[in-house]
Amino acid sequence: PGRYDSPVRDRSDRRGGGMRSNFGTIQGDGSRKTYSTYGGNNNDPMVVDLSSDSGRPIDTEVELWNGPDNTSHRMRFYSQNGSTRPFQAIVDTTNYGGSSSTMQVRNTGPMAFPMQGGVSLDDGYGYGSSSSSSTSYGSSYGGGSYGGSASYMRASDFIRVQGGSLRTMTVNGDVDRIRVDLETDGLPLMATIELWQGPGEAMQVAQIYNDCGRPFSTMVETPGGYGSTIAIRNEGPMEFPIQASIAY
Repeated sequence: PGRYDSPVRDRSDRRGGGMRSNFGTIQGDGSRKTYSTYGGNNNDPMVVDLSSDSGRPIDTEVELWNGPDNTSHRMRFYSQNGSTRPFQAIVDTTNYGGSSSTMQVRNTGPMAFPMQGGVSLDDGYGYGSSSSSSTSYGSSYGGGSYGGSASYMRASDFIRVQGGSLRTMTVNGDVDRIRVDLETDGLPLMATIELWQGPGEAMQVAQIYNDCGRPFSTMVETPGGYGSTIAIRNEGPMEFPIQASIAY
């Protein structure tokens, strides 16, 4: 399987373009930064990249605003160690109302736990393509503008996760990075992704909501050489199933 150039470990790329000049420190205790997209006709996805120094935890909220009082996409993320297990996600920011959008990143941790990172346009950021994809999501979001130098072998076909149910996928210890893809058939997406390493150990937790089934992709770091389990829980009702897959 291919590897991708981790945006967290190689910050030199961020000076090039898009919004990467806005990367920096976000203090704790509710501090926030906002990032505007480039007009309503811009369909480029955005990369959210957050980490911490010295192994501090990350506790953050990310929201996509489409006009006043319209939060079309919301994420809540927690990691026990933001240095070895950062948060990296790709978000579809298409505004179907035709105007520009804004993304907010808020550090909900205490003041003693600042984090680094921000939001940038995806321009071949290195997430790479996912081969053996069974849906259009794999081609439009796994290749194209995402098509950096890396490629991933899809470890599972897209599986249906019914509302209120839990699906788990086990990964061997020689895998140190996993890509998780979620999508729906245009229905609202409400899901929780957890990384389990050991009994009762949720090393990462990501809660995702969007109002129209926007495709969502995230990279999950699994360092340490231990076997891992990705748990995907559909928090929506039975009428709102989701499709989920992992690749590495």
